[in-house]
Amino acid sequence: MSSGAFSCWLVLDYCIMSVGDKNNEFNKKNKILYLVTLILVVGGDLFTKHLVSSSMLLGQSHEIINNFFYFTYAHNTGVAWGMFAGKLGLFIVVAIIAAVVMIVFFRKTKSEEVLTRFGLVLTFGGMIGNLVDRIFLGYVRDFIDVIIFNL
Repeated sequence: MSSGAFSCWLVLDYCIMSVGDKNNEFNKKNKILYLVTLILVVGGDLFTKHLVSSSMLLGQSHEIINNFFYFTYAHNTGVAWGMFAGKLGLFIVVAIIAAVVMIVFFRKTKSEEVLTRFGLVLTFGGMIGNLVDRIFLGYVRDFIDVIIFNL
């Protein structure tokens, strides 16, 4: 495991394992379930990006569903649809702030708000995957291409 991956692991471990409900309802089983989910999301995100970046040329596209869904390998230095390209430092700061906000919100949810918690874990995992890309590559490896408006 590289030092970057190990550091990411320590951050993820701290974010989930330090969470606790006021009434001590957040037991070890739940913590492990959220942590495993988070690790699978981040690992899956980074693995699929590696798979695409090592098997496709930049700009190459594979049609999955005709005129709707494609795998198109791209480097995104901005946010959605490449907006605000080149603001790497800003996106890293925003991601860190978003991570803190998500952790605080997660901690304030009740144990029975399972869907909210899993939604936060999934969102947090995707954000971590993109943050790793931004820090180590300077861009996000994108490949999901959905054509909504074909004007």
